[in-house]
Amino acid sequence: MKFNNKQEYLTWRSEWRANYRALSQQIRDIKFARWYADSVRGGVKMSEAQEARFKAIHKANATTYGFCPSSFLANLRVKATAMLEERKASKIACQECYLRNKQVQPVS
Repeated sequence: MKFNNKQEYLTWRSEWRANYRALSQQIRDIKFARWYADSVRGGVKMSEAQEARFKAIHKANATTYGFCPSSFLANLRVKATAMLEERKASKIACQECYLRNKQVQPVS
């Protein structure tokens, strides 16, 4: 990854944040749905807010959450970790770009 200026980096970072936010929410939703299903099977009474959240998650993602093997959640976690590593590399690339541009500009 290489940036030519700060604006390119900021645009990339904005897109990265939106993608990471969506992935994180998907992971949280899956974990909540699995917790909810396990709790209901165990006989625990859920609040109306919890039931409403589960129904909304399930309705939005019925095919994904109908049966969600552990490997699916593990794959999402691996993807999230890879995205964090990518973000770390982008910070280094941005710093290199800054230093490159600083050397090119004449000192006043």
